[in-house]
Amino acid sequence: MWLTRVAINRPVTITMVILALIVLGLVSLTRMPVTVVSVYPGAGPEEIGTLVTEPIEDRVSTISGVKSVTSASQEGISTVGIEFYLGTNLDTAANDVREKVDAAGFELPTDMDPPVVEKFEVSAMPVVTFALYSPRPAQELRRLADDVVKDRL
Repeated sequence: MWLTRVAINRPVTITMVILALIVLGLVSLTRMPVTVVSVYPGAGPEEIGTLVTEPIEDRVSTISGVKSVTSASQEGISTVGIEFYLGTNLDTAANDVREKVDAAGFELPTDMDPPVVEKFEVSAMPVVTFALYSPRPAQELRRLADDVVKDRL
């Protein structure tokens, strides 16, 4: 109720807030990171770190416009995130990352899956995740989630 009252009494304030949100959204869109995901089945985190993550980090950190490089090495998977400075063309940057990752291919183990380069989109992530727990059988719980909860949401 208070938001409606503010919107009616102060339309310029609401317009400025909406414009600020739009500008922040556009700035966030241009700062969207590029992610390199590499799968090496059966390798431990330390092996992944030295054999996969470090060579990829070394290559992508030389790309112009890179603000920061973050990585995570887990059992069988390596994730390298590259954040670019504001104003960097992300399509060109993603192509540069693909070229550098392809060039690092000779340093990577031959029995691993080829690394995947993708632009990380915040809008592709779920806004809310729900979990259901019940002593009921799994099939009945699934039917309840699909037929009742999903429709009401």
